[in-house]
Amino acid sequence: MAASNEMGYNTEPNFAFLPDTAWVKILQNLSLVDQYHLSLTCHRLHGLFYHPSLWQTAELYLVGGLTNFVISETEMPNRFKKIVQNFGHLFRHLTIHLSGHLVTMESNTQEILATMAQVCRLECLVLEVGIMTSDLHRRGFRPFEEGLKEILKLVESAYRLKKLEVVSWPMYPEIMSRLDLNVFEVVKKNTKLDNLESLSLFWMRDKQWSERSPILPDSTYTKALVSHFKSLRHLDLRSPMLSDELLNELASTYRMPLSSLRILIMYSSQDMRYRIPFLSPSSWKRLKDSSPELEVECTIMSRIPEVELAGLLVPEIPLVAFNVLKFSTCTPQMLQALKEKFHQTLRSFVCYHDPQDCEVMLMDMVAACLHIHSLVFHGQIHSRNITDLIKMHRNWKTFEFVKSQVMTKESEINFDENTVIGRTAAGELVQVDFARFHSEESEEEHEKALEDLSKFVSQRLGYRWCLIDTRLD
Repeated sequence: MAASNEMGYNTEPNFAFLPDTAWVKILQNLSLVDQYHLSLTCHRLHGLFYHPSLWQTAELYLVGGLTNFVISETEMPNRFKKIVQNFGHLFRHLTIHLSGHLVTMESNTQEILATMAQVCRLECLVLEVGIMTSDLHRRGFRPFEEGLKEILKLVESAYRLKKLEVVSWPMYPEIMSRLDLNVFEVVKKNTKLDNLESLSLFWMRDKQWSERSPILPDSTYTKALVSHFKSLRHLDLRSPMLSDELLNELASTYRMPLSSLRILIMYSSQDMRYRIPFLSPSSWKRLKDSSPELEVECTIMSRIPEVELAGLLVPEIPLVAFNVLKFSTCTPQMLQALKEKFHQTLRSFVCYHDPQDCEVMLMDMVAACLHIHSLVFHGQIHSRNITDLIKMHRNWKTFEFVKSQVMTKESEINFDENTVIGRTAAGELVQVDFARFHSEESEEEHEKALEDLSKFVSQRLGYRWCLIDTRLD
């Protein structure tokens, strides 16, 4: 029942008067399921469910086998088949997710893919075709060739494509030696794609881990591939695909200047294919001079020796973003290097690892890097330091810490964890564990301190800010 004020007027908003453009904007921010449920509420919203702008971006899912050591059938769930039948001609930005392994493919799914290739006018295509291939997978069944060909028809028929992202592709040598099954050769063969502006190769999308030793194009092949697309403005690669020759190619005067380069840094001490490549500072300088607007982002997936990482992160790189994933490691030495080499360029630092000894160096780095506006740190940190960070008057775009890692009380017992009996600053002998227990604050005091911290940071940022609770992830 509508509420009314003392004058008898209805005080509840009447959403029926919202214009169609407002409703379309609302629908764009909802999941497909929520869009559908909302469309069932009235005739007007049911009609807007079919608005063309809602279907320019689409994500389609195919379900493959759990392993490629047994024959299994890949198919597309019926709801996605219906989406293609009704809205496929509207797709402009399309993502194909194929979970598991493509061994065979159901005939109706092949027909749906063929239909998409005929009706789509794609401007952006993302291909995540199975998990990344390793040498282990070569012992099992290879992918169904006809299924791969149906997916590749989306590339063969494209004529407006400006952005291609290959998250994963079956990299079996027997597959990649075939010009009709090698996704990169198919892209090169389509002359209408010669002006491709963005190319992403095996970049991780919203993940914390990937195959540690995947089969990748080597640096020579990568250089030849990139040299074909002279209009590239954005490029994503994994570190084994880099070389001095590639940097020199990107710096060529006959190419469009590069705007962004993202590097996923991989390392393995057991396999030479995944050692950090040597890239000379002069090659980086040449690239930076030819592309003055170039911004480089580096992401570390796994543990890398400090010496190896230092050889890659030379001061000549215009590094604007640095990411440390959960299963990598963050050290004070790494933060010190970022501070010394990139204090003039670094704008974003993201650390999903949970170090316990980086707090002091983190504060020094952020203080020195005056352009940082995005900070994510999942390591241990005191609440007073979060307060100091927010007081630096930065226009923070991202400011994230983990609730369980925030300490709200300074410890008065600063002995090594192996110490049993210690002497305080006053000269008194104490049993360390017993004294530490009594110096800890209560749970109520801790929660109150965290609540006060959230209020203070929210006031500074101008919106409601909360600490991340990883237990809810």
